Amino acid sequence: MGSFTGLQATSPATANTSISVGMSTAAAGLQSGNVVLGFVSDGTGIAGDGTKTLLSNQNVAVTGNVFRLATGSASPDPLNLGNFRLSSATATGSLDIKNSAANDGSSEQLGIQSVGASAGFTASSNLGATRINAQATSTGAVGVGLGSGLVAGINTGTVTIQYLSDGTVSGTGAPINSNSQNVNVNATGYNMAVGSTTPTPVVLNARVGDTATQALTVANTAVAGIYSEALNANFSGATGSAGHNGVA
Repeated sequence: MGSFTGLQATSPATANTSISVGMSTAAAGLQSGNVVLGFVSDGTGIAGDGTKTLLSNQNVAVTGNVFRLATGSASPDPLNLGNFRLSSATATGSLDIKNSAANDGSSEQLGIQSVGASAGFTASSNLGATRINAQATSTGAVGVGLGSGLVAGINTGTVTIQYLSDGTVSGTGAPINSNSQNVNVNATGYNMAVGSTTPTPVVLNARVGDTATQALTVANTAVAGIYSEALNANFSGATGSAGHNGVA
């Protein structure tokens, strides 16, 4: 409890002191109350007396608004980037970011402090300096893509988002870190088919008028397994004396 003693009177009344008042910040929203300041005249100016005299109390109103921190929430979780070929890993996706704090006028704005991704994936913030109000959602605020080190099969990783709570508009202070979130991400890689024919070159010796053909053995030499694509093939043309399907 604050108190002081010995404050002297001056003319004009420029002598002063200060004590502190405050308010509870246990809950968000408008706060109000009163503090009662009791005055006492200490009697030191009366020679031979010094009797203290209670004076009228003064009620001091205290009001203010307590703001809760913004809270970020990303969706979807998990994020599936779909299928991709290892030779051209270009699959991309995005996360929507919501400020899930209550929309009651007592929540700060949400921003993104930083984003990162585990090996094999990339992540970047598309939000920049933009802020998200309570219960609002920013579509595509975080971009997610494929990095290096991916393999054929199911690749899994994590996107980590550090959110910030910005009290600039509410007057409660500069941005500070709020919650962080890990979002699961996955993508399935496939090897492209690899065609191989034997023999090559084909050497045919024949008499005039004979049919000159040679069977070609065609193989898919991609890594065996369910995460390699199947091979299709067809003749698309011939030059010179060569032909296909037995037609010279």
